[in-house]
Amino acid sequence: MHYTIKTPCFEIFSKIFSFHKYQEQNGGNIMRRILKMMGEILILSVLVAIMAVGVSAKENNISWTFHDDTKTLTIRGDGVVEYNRKWKKLKPKHIKIEEGIDEIGYYAFSDMKTVKSISIPKSVKEIGGFAFENSGIKKITIGKTVKKIHRGIFYNCQKLETVNWHYKEIPSYTFEECESLKKINMYTKIKTIGKEAFESTGFEEFKMPDSVQKVGPRAFAYCAELKKIVFSKNMQVIPSGIIEGCDRLEKVILKEGVRIIGKEAFADSKIPSIKIPNTVKVIKTGAFEGTEGIRKIVIPPEVKRIHDDTFKECKDLETIVFNKKVRSIGENAFAKCGKLKSVAVPGNVKSIEYKAFEKSGCKEVIISKGVKEIDYRAFNNCDQLEKVSISDTVSVISDNSFANCDKLTQIVVNPENEVYASVDNCLLNKNKTELLQVPGGKKGVYEIPATVTKVYPQAFYGCKSITAIASTNNPNFKSVDGILYDRTGTKLISSPINKTGTIVIPSNVLIIGESAFQNSKASQIIIPSSVVSMEQCAFEYCNNLTYMKIPGNVEKVSQAAFWECNKLTKVIIESGTKKIQRNAFHGCGKLRKIVVPISVYFINETAFSECWRVSLYCKKSSCAMSFANKHDYRYKVI
Repeated sequence: MHYTIKTPCFEIFSKIFSFHKYQEQNGGNIMRRILKMMGEILILSVLVAIMAVGVSAKENNISWTFHDDTKTLTIRGDGVVEYNRKWKKLKPKHIKIEEGIDEIGYYAFSDMKTVKSISIPKSVKEIGGFAFENSGIKKITIGKTVKKIHRGIFYNCQKLETVNWHYKEIPSYTFEECESLKKINMYTKIKTIGKEAFESTGFEEFKMPDSVQKVGPRAFAYCAELKKIVFSKNMQVIPSGIIEGCDRLEKVILKEGVRIIGKEAFADSKIPSIKIPNTVKVIKTGAFEGTEGIRKIVIPPEVKRIHDDTFKECKDLETIVFNKKVRSIGENAFAKCGKLKSVAVPGNVKSIEYKAFEKSGCKEVIISKGVKEIDYRAFNNCDQLEKVSISDTVSVISDNSFANCDKLTQIVVNPENEVYASVDNCLLNKNKTELLQVPGGKKGVYEIPATVTKVYPQAFYGCKSITAIASTNNPNFKSVDGILYDRTGTKLISSPINKTGTIVIPSNVLIIGESAFQNSKASQIIIPSSVVSMEQCAFEYCNNLTYMKIPGNVEKVSQAAFWECNKLTKVIIESGTKKIQRNAFHGCGKLRKIVVPISVYFINETAFSECWRVSLYCKKSSCAMSFANKHDYRYKVI
């Protein structure tokens, strides 16, 4: 049994409108009769069409036939094939498009899951977007006569296995989610592969034709079976996320000719090795971030900057070979590279930027002649670092550059350096009047050198094994119970991290210095009413504190004063204090109760950031009550 659908609507309406001039000359009676007659004919035609299954779109001169025995839908005509919901209900297995059809419209055969094959004639010049998406086809041929193909035409065709392709490019999303697709025969010089064109396909190996010049982002992302990919020699840019989620990938071949490796191009991949071509000039932010398996990286000779996060968290990276043109190492460029054994920064590098090697596994760092600047936290938290050698050309070393390195015992500065010096393996200025950094591996009692007149706030950052700070031969400071004060005893400069239990600050102290109790293990710190100032970060990371009372003479709770004191549950601020500054209690996740007096007239909007459970105990109509209402914090009126 088969059905042939043709509707003579066009002919009927042509005859109707041919009477228009006659009707104008002879009145409307004849026309009314004609219209009545034509209406009856039209109704009869529609009824016949409905009985025969469907109606074709005659405006495009399209008709179709369905053979029930072979489940074949045949489409003929000379217009555009557009979506027809009736076709899906017929559940065809085969679709045959005959010569004469010149365009397949958007979503024309979308969601037809029963279809196994579709034949596309030479007359078709254009295929609209998502034309065959989510259909059941297994094999398809796109002929060389097709002149334009829109995006996503085979999107989510999960049974598609083989494709013969003659078109000049592969548009975006063309084969995305075609998980059975393992083979594509490309019979033309394809120049472009679009965004996500092969994402989540079934390829085990993909060799890109050398005619390809441009590939869109994530073109091969989440190809679960992909083990090998070979890029075109004419590709100049490797786009972002191109192999994201390809967890079985074993081999990536980049050919000479590539100039730019894009942002996060190989991030979070698992490739055991990769050779970066010598033609590469730019490796963008995060290009290899989180890549597992790579043990050695050779920086190509034309690369001048290692961008931020480029090799961050490459946990298997052991060796870096720098070139002679690199001028800077960006933020976090090699951070968290736990197996990085040693770092020799060459002299052509002028700056090592913020956290460039933080939490890396290097045991020794050599800063060669030519390097000028080491930024904040550049080698912070390197728990295997033992020795740092600094050349004579280094003129800027920022705070915490080598802080919190538990095994670091030697900071050695070249004697020819005009800005810095080392005394007893500690970092000082050239005149030895300023103590900048004590290595984190120092143990026992530390004696302030006799020449020192200033101790930097971060000087003892991370010195977990120092039990006391002494000033036996230095008249500029005094030490009481192992805690360092200025010579008058009115400013508390630094308390050793290792001091435990209760610390009672003397009643003559006026100022608690910046970072004075940073990382302290004390379980309680008693502040006397004499204190008028607590400088920023004064109690940062005091992770044993559960309670704190701030006397009213303290004008403001300073910036980051109690940053991430993660056991702090209760704080009482006495009457007199006026301000609570930015991030004062940031990250105090267990803080439940803070008493804020009516004298406080300013609270920064970030004062209690990430304090999820805090309640402000305050007076009615106070600044604290208004703050709580505005920023959605709990409060209780006292």
